[in-house]
Amino acid sequence: EFRIDYGIAADTIPRLSYVDVLTETFAPSVVEGRTVIVGSTAVELGDWVAVPLVKAMPGPVLQAMAAESIAQDRALQPFSPMLPLAATLVLALLVGPWLESRSWRVGLVVVVGLVAASFAASLTIQVVSPRTLEISPVLVTLVGTYGFALVRRVDQQALRLLAQRLMLRRTRDLMKLVVENSFDGIVMVGVDGSVERVNRAAELLFDRPAAELIGLPVEHLIGLPDDEPGVVSSTSESQRASGPWEVTGRRRGGPVPLEMTVSTVESDDEKLRVAFLRDITERKAQRAALEHQATHDALTGLPNRPCLTRHLHQTLVTASQDRSPVAFLLLDLVRFREINDTLG
Repeated sequence: EFRIDYGIAADTIPRLSYVDVLTETFAPSVVEGRTVIVGSTAVELGDWVAVPLVKAMPGPVLQAMAAESIAQDRALQPFSPMLPLAATLVLALLVGPWLESRSWRVGLVVVVGLVAASFAASLTIQVVSPRTLEISPVLVTLVGTYGFALVRRVDQQALRLLAQRLMLRRTRDLMKLVVENSFDGIVMVGVDGSVERVNRAAELLFDRPAAELIGLPVEHLIGLPDDEPGVVSSTSESQRASGPWEVTGRRRGGPVPLEMTVSTVESDDEKLRVAFLRDITERKAQRAALEHQATHDALTGLPNRPCLTRHLHQTLVTASQDRSPVAFLLLDLVRFREINDTLG
Protein backbone atom coordinates (compact mmCIF):
# COMPACT_ATOMS: atom_id res chain seq x y z
CA GLU A 1 0.00 0.00 0.00
CA PHE A 2 1.11 3.53 -0.76
CA ARG A 3 -0.36 6.95 -1.24
CA ILE A 4 -0.64 8.45 -4.70
CA ASP A 5 1.21 11.72 -5.24
CA TYR A 6 -1.54 13.99 -6.56
CA GLY A 7 1.08 16.68 -7.07
CA ILE A 8 1.81 15.02 -10.43
CA ALA A 9 0.00 16.90 -13.16
CA ALA A 10 -2.66 14.52 -14.51
CA ASP A 11 -3.13 16.52 -17.70
CA THR A 12 0.43 15.63 -18.79
CA ILE A 13 -0.57 11.97 -19.22
CA PRO A 14 -1.30 11.40 -22.97
CA ARG A 15 -4.85 10.32 -23.83
CA LEU A 16 -6.20 8.62 -26.92
CA SER A 17 -9.80 8.50 -27.97
CA TYR A 18 -11.18 4.98 -28.52
CA VAL A 19 -12.45 6.12 -31.92
CA ASP A 20 -8.90 7.10 -32.92
CA VAL A 21 -7.67 3.65 -31.86
CA LEU A 22 -10.36 1.88 -33.96
CA THR A 23 -9.67 4.02 -37.00
CA GLU A 24 -5.91 3.96 -36.44
CA THR A 25 -5.73 7.75 -36.79
CA PHE A 26 -2.98 8.33 -34.23
CA ALA A 27 0.79 8.33 -34.28
CA PRO A 28 2.26 5.00 -33.13
CA SER A 29 4.98 6.89 -31.26
CA VAL A 30 2.39 7.99 -28.74
CA VAL A 31 2.07 4.47 -27.33
CA GLU A 32 5.44 3.06 -28.32
CA GLY A 33 7.32 1.76 -25.26
CA ARG A 34 4.50 2.79 -22.95
CA THR A 35 2.00 1.00 -20.76
CA VAL A 36 -1.52 1.51 -22.00
CA ILE A 37 -4.48 1.64 -19.63
CA VAL A 38 -7.85 1.06 -21.25
CA GLY A 39 -10.90 2.49 -19.61
CA SER A 40 -13.74 4.96 -19.71
CA THR A 41 -13.31 8.67 -18.97
CA ALA A 42 -16.93 9.67 -19.56
CA VAL A 43 -18.76 11.02 -16.54
CA GLU A 44 -21.98 9.28 -17.61
CA LEU A 45 -20.43 5.83 -17.17
CA GLY A 46 -19.78 6.53 -13.47
CA ASP A 47 -16.14 5.42 -13.32
CA TRP A 48 -15.06 8.55 -11.40
CA VAL A 49 -13.29 8.73 -8.04
CA ALA A 50 -13.12 11.59 -5.54
CA VAL A 51 -9.50 12.65 -5.04
CA PRO A 52 -7.61 15.60 -3.50
CA LEU A 53 -6.77 18.80 -5.40
CA VAL A 54 -8.80 18.12 -8.59
CA LYS A 55 -11.81 16.84 -6.60
CA ALA A 56 -12.54 13.93 -8.99
CA MET A 57 -10.92 12.03 -11.84
CA PRO A 58 -11.70 8.97 -14.03
CA GLY A 59 -10.63 5.53 -12.83
CA PRO A 60 -8.06 4.98 -15.66
CA VAL A 61 -6.42 8.34 -14.90
CA LEU A 62 -6.29 7.39 -11.22
CA GLN A 63 -4.53 4.13 -12.16
CA ALA A 64 -2.13 6.12 -14.34
CA MET A 65 -1.39 8.48 -11.44
CA ALA A 66 -0.64 5.47 -9.25
CA ALA A 67 1.66 3.96 -11.88
CA GLU A 68 3.39 7.32 -12.40
CA SER A 69 3.90 7.67 -8.63
CA ILE A 70 5.74 4.33 -8.64
CA ALA A 71 7.67 5.14 -11.81
CA GLN A 72 8.89 8.51 -10.42
CA ASP A 73 9.62 7.01 -7.00
CA ARG A 74 6.83 9.18 -5.59
CA ALA A 75 4.84 6.39 -3.96
CA LEU A 76 4.17 8.22 -0.74
CA GLN A 77 4.54 6.42 2.59
CA PRO A 78 3.02 7.84 5.79
CA PHE A 79 4.99 8.46 8.93
CA SER A 80 4.23 6.44 12.02
CA PRO A 81 0.99 7.62 13.66
CA MET A 82 2.94 8.05 16.90
CA LEU A 83 4.65 11.18 15.51
CA PRO A 84 1.49 13.31 15.11
CA LEU A 85 0.16 11.92 18.38
CA ALA A 86 3.35 12.95 20.17
CA ALA A 87 3.21 16.40 18.54
CA THR A 88 -0.43 16.70 19.56
CA LEU A 89 0.41 15.83 23.17
CA VAL A 90 3.29 18.30 23.28
CA LEU A 91 1.13 21.08 21.85
CA ALA A 92 -1.66 20.37 24.29
CA LEU A 93 0.74 20.49 27.27
CA LEU A 94 2.79 23.51 26.20
CA VAL A 95 0.58 25.72 24.07
CA GLY A 96 -2.60 25.27 26.13
CA PRO A 97 -1.37 26.85 29.42
CA TRP A 98 0.51 29.52 27.46
CA LEU A 99 -2.61 30.56 25.58
CA GLU A 100 -4.57 30.96 28.81
CA SER A 101 -2.12 33.58 30.06
CA ARG A 102 -2.17 35.68 26.88
CA SER A 103 -4.75 37.85 25.20
CA TRP A 104 -6.99 36.33 22.55
CA ARG A 105 -5.32 38.42 19.82
CA VAL A 106 -1.84 37.13 20.65
CA GLY A 107 -3.20 33.58 20.92
CA LEU A 108 -4.91 33.86 17.54
CA VAL A 109 -1.71 35.06 15.87
CA VAL A 110 0.29 32.20 17.44
CA VAL A 111 -2.28 29.56 16.47
CA VAL A 112 -2.47 30.81 12.88
CA GLY A 113 1.33 30.82 12.74
CA LEU A 114 1.53 27.24 14.05
CA VAL A 115 -1.11 26.09 11.54
CA ALA A 116 0.82 27.71 8.69
CA ALA A 117 4.06 26.17 9.96
CA SER A 118 2.42 22.72 10.10
CA PHE A 119 1.25 23.04 6.49
CA ALA A 120 4.69 24.25 5.41
CA ALA A 121 6.42 21.39 7.23
CA SER A 122 4.10 18.79 5.71
CA LEU A 123 4.55 20.23 2.22
CA THR A 124 8.34 20.43 2.58
CA ILE A 125 8.60 16.83 3.79
CA GLN A 126 6.44 15.58 0.90
CA VAL A 127 8.54 17.51 -1.65
CA VAL A 128 11.92 16.47 -0.27
CA SER A 129 11.09 12.82 0.41
CA PRO A 130 8.15 10.66 -0.70
CA ARG A 131 6.54 10.67 2.71
CA THR A 132 3.37 12.25 4.09
CA LEU A 133 2.97 13.83 7.49
CA GLU A 134 -0.53 13.65 8.91
CA ILE A 135 -1.19 17.07 10.43
CA SER A 136 -4.94 16.79 10.96
CA PRO A 137 -4.57 15.87 14.68
CA VAL A 138 -2.17 18.78 15.13
CA LEU A 139 -4.56 21.25 13.49
CA VAL A 140 -7.53 19.96 15.46
CA THR A 141 -5.48 20.20 18.67
CA LEU A 142 -4.38 23.75 17.93
CA VAL A 143 -7.87 24.97 17.13
CA GLY A 144 -9.38 23.05 20.03
CA THR A 145 -6.75 24.27 22.48
CA TYR A 146 -7.26 27.86 21.39
CA GLY A 147 -11.03 27.50 21.66
CA PHE A 148 -10.72 25.86 25.09
CA ALA A 149 -8.35 28.60 26.30
CA LEU A 150 -10.70 31.26 24.95
CA VAL A 151 -13.69 29.66 26.66
CA ARG A 152 -11.76 29.36 29.93
CA ARG A 153 -10.68 32.98 29.66
CA VAL A 154 -14.26 34.06 29.05
CA ASP A 155 -15.38 31.92 31.99
CA GLN A 156 -12.73 33.46 34.22
CA GLN A 157 -13.74 36.95 33.16
CA ALA A 158 -17.38 36.05 33.75
CA LEU A 159 -16.50 34.76 37.21
CA ARG A 160 -14.51 37.89 37.99
CA LEU A 161 -17.36 40.07 36.77
CA LEU A 162 -19.78 38.04 38.87
CA ALA A 163 -17.53 38.42 41.91
CA GLN A 164 -17.19 42.15 41.28
CA ARG A 165 -20.94 42.45 40.83
CA LEU A 166 -21.56 40.60 44.09
CA MET A 167 -18.97 42.73 45.86
CA LEU A 168 -20.47 45.89 44.37
CA ARG A 169 -23.94 44.79 45.43
CA ARG A 170 -22.65 43.99 48.93
CA THR A 171 -20.90 47.36 49.11
CA ARG A 172 -24.03 49.10 47.85
CA ASP A 173 -26.21 47.32 50.39
CA LEU A 174 -23.71 48.11 53.15
CA MET A 175 -23.56 51.78 52.17
CA LYS A 176 -27.34 51.91 51.95
CA LEU A 177 -27.54 50.41 55.44
CA VAL A 178 -25.01 52.91 56.76
CA VAL A 179 -26.80 55.84 55.12
CA GLU A 180 -30.24 54.77 56.26
CA ASN A 181 -29.09 54.23 59.86
CA SER A 182 -26.94 57.33 60.11
CA PHE A 183 -27.78 59.79 62.88
CA ASP A 184 -27.05 62.65 60.49
CA GLY A 185 -29.57 63.71 57.90
CA ILE A 186 -28.32 62.97 54.37
CA VAL A 187 -29.81 64.80 51.38
CA MET A 188 -28.71 64.04 47.80
CA VAL A 189 -29.19 66.98 45.44
CA GLY A 190 -29.24 66.71 41.63
CA VAL A 191 -27.67 69.05 39.12
CA ASP A 192 -30.91 71.02 38.91
CA GLY A 193 -30.82 71.75 42.65
CA SER A 194 -33.73 69.46 43.55
CA VAL A 195 -33.70 66.76 46.19
CA GLU A 196 -33.25 63.27 44.74
CA ARG A 197 -32.90 61.12 47.84
CA VAL A 198 -33.01 61.43 51.63
CA ASN A 199 -32.45 59.05 54.51
CA ARG A 200 -34.61 58.40 57.55
CA ALA A 201 -32.74 60.93 59.71
CA ALA A 202 -33.47 63.68 57.15
CA GLU A 203 -37.17 62.80 57.27
CA LEU A 204 -37.15 63.24 61.05
CA LEU A 205 -35.07 66.40 60.75
CA PHE A 206 -37.53 68.15 58.43
CA ASP A 207 -40.61 66.42 59.89
CA ARG A 208 -41.70 65.25 56.42
CA PRO A 209 -41.81 61.87 54.67
CA ALA A 210 -39.40 61.17 51.84
CA ALA A 211 -42.21 61.35 49.27
CA GLU A 212 -42.73 65.03 50.12
CA LEU A 213 -39.03 65.90 50.24
CA ILE A 214 -37.97 64.34 46.93
CA GLY A 215 -38.32 66.79 44.07
CA LEU A 216 -38.30 69.93 46.23
CA PRO A 217 -35.67 72.62 45.57
CA VAL A 218 -33.06 72.37 48.28
CA GLU A 219 -33.52 76.08 49.08
CA HIS A 220 -37.03 75.22 50.35
CA LEU A 221 -35.48 73.06 53.04
CA ILE A 222 -32.20 74.75 53.93
CA GLY A 223 -31.57 78.45 54.49
CA LEU A 224 -28.05 78.85 53.14
CA PRO A 225 -25.49 81.44 54.24
CA ASP A 226 -25.43 84.67 52.26
CA ASP A 227 -21.80 84.10 51.23
CA GLU A 228 -22.44 80.54 50.02
CA PRO A 229 -25.76 80.66 48.10
CA GLY A 230 -24.97 77.82 45.66
CA VAL A 231 -22.94 75.52 47.85
CA VAL A 232 -25.50 72.70 47.65
CA SER A 233 -27.17 73.16 44.28
CA SER A 234 -24.04 74.08 42.30
CA THR A 235 -21.62 71.42 41.05
CA SER A 236 -19.15 73.81 39.45
CA GLU A 237 -15.44 73.37 39.92
CA SER A 238 -15.23 76.73 41.72
CA GLN A 239 -17.37 75.56 44.63
CA ARG A 240 -15.55 72.66 46.24
CA ALA A 241 -15.69 73.87 49.87
CA SER A 242 -17.19 71.23 52.09
CA GLY A 243 -17.98 73.32 55.16
CA PRO A 244 -19.10 73.00 57.84
CA TRP A 245 -21.64 75.82 57.76
CA GLU A 246 -24.33 76.75 60.22
CA VAL A 247 -27.60 76.90 58.30
CA THR A 248 -31.28 77.04 59.11
CA GLY A 249 -33.51 74.08 58.39
CA ARG A 250 -37.09 74.87 57.41
CA ARG A 251 -39.32 72.30 59.08
CA ARG A 252 -43.01 72.26 59.75
CA GLY A 253 -42.64 73.03 63.44
CA GLY A 254 -40.43 76.04 62.80
CA PRO A 255 -36.81 76.76 61.92
CA VAL A 256 -34.10 74.52 63.35
CA PRO A 257 -30.37 75.31 63.46
CA LEU A 258 -28.27 72.84 61.47
CA GLU A 259 -24.63 72.17 60.79
CA MET A 260 -24.00 71.21 57.17
CA THR A 261 -21.11 69.73 55.18
CA VAL A 262 -21.27 69.12 51.43
CA SER A 263 -19.48 66.58 49.21
CA THR A 264 -19.51 66.08 45.44
CA VAL A 265 -20.18 62.55 44.14
CA GLU A 266 -19.95 61.38 40.52
CA SER A 267 -22.63 58.86 39.57
CA ASP A 268 -23.22 57.66 35.97
CA ASP A 269 -21.31 60.61 34.45
CA GLU A 270 -23.36 62.99 36.60
CA LYS A 271 -22.10 65.14 39.43
CA LEU A 272 -24.33 65.17 42.49
CA ARG A 273 -24.08 67.06 45.76
CA VAL A 274 -24.58 65.24 49.06
CA ALA A 275 -25.41 67.39 52.09
CA PHE A 276 -24.81 66.00 55.59
CA LEU A 277 -27.00 67.76 58.15
CA ARG A 278 -26.90 67.65 61.95
CA ASP A 279 -29.28 69.28 64.42
CA ILE A 280 -27.26 71.65 66.63
CA THR A 281 -30.14 72.99 68.73
CA GLU A 282 -28.70 71.54 71.96
CA ARG A 283 -25.20 72.69 71.06
CA LYS A 284 -26.35 76.27 70.46
CA ALA A 285 -28.35 76.18 73.70
CA GLN A 286 -25.28 74.98 75.59
CA ARG A 287 -23.15 77.62 73.91
CA ALA A 288 -25.69 80.33 74.80
CA ALA A 289 -25.79 79.05 78.38
CA LEU A 290 -21.99 79.15 78.64
CA GLU A 291 -21.89 82.67 77.20
CA HIS A 292 -24.59 83.76 79.67
CA GLN A 293 -22.66 82.27 82.57
CA ALA A 294 -19.52 84.06 81.45
CA THR A 295 -21.23 87.46 81.26
CA HIS A 296 -23.81 87.27 84.09
CA ASP A 297 -23.75 86.82 87.83
CA ALA A 298 -24.76 83.32 88.92
CA LEU A 299 -26.62 84.54 92.01
CA THR A 300 -28.64 87.48 90.70
CA GLY A 301 -28.63 86.77 86.97
CA LEU A 302 -27.51 90.36 86.33
CA PRO A 303 -24.70 91.28 83.90
CA ASN A 304 -21.30 91.07 85.58
CA ARG A 305 -18.24 93.33 85.39
CA PRO A 306 -16.71 91.71 82.23
CA CYS A 307 -20.06 92.17 80.48
CA LEU A 308 -20.11 95.83 81.61
CA THR A 309 -16.56 96.36 80.37
CA ARG A 310 -17.30 94.86 76.94
CA HIS A 311 -20.56 96.79 76.59
CA LEU A 312 -18.87 100.04 77.63
CA HIS A 313 -16.05 99.46 75.15
CA GLN A 314 -18.49 98.88 72.29
CA THR A 315 -20.45 101.99 73.30
CA LEU A 316 -17.33 104.16 73.36
CA VAL A 317 -16.24 102.90 69.95
CA THR A 318 -19.67 103.66 68.47
CA ALA A 319 -19.77 107.07 70.14
CA SER A 320 -16.31 107.90 68.82
CA GLN A 321 -17.37 107.04 65.29
CA ASP A 322 -20.64 108.96 65.57
CA ARG A 323 -19.05 111.83 67.57
CA SER A 324 -21.81 111.58 70.19
CA PRO A 325 -21.43 111.98 73.97
CA VAL A 326 -21.59 109.05 76.38
CA ALA A 327 -22.71 109.23 79.99
CA PHE A 328 -21.69 106.71 82.63
CA LEU A 329 -23.54 106.62 85.93
CA LEU A 330 -22.22 104.72 88.95
CA LEU A 331 -24.53 104.05 91.90
CA ASP A 332 -23.29 102.89 95.25
CA LEU A 333 -25.69 101.24 97.73
CA VAL A 334 -24.84 102.13 101.32
CA ARG A 335 -24.36 99.13 103.61
CA PHE A 336 -25.03 96.79 100.67
CA ARG A 337 -22.69 94.13 102.05
CA GLU A 338 -24.48 94.07 105.41
CA ILE A 339 -27.88 93.80 103.72
CA ASN A 340 -26.56 91.04 101.43
CA ASP A 341 -25.01 89.11 104.30
CA THR A 342 -28.13 89.47 106.44
CA LEU A 343 -30.98 89.04 104.00
CA GLY A 344 -29.27 87.09 101.26
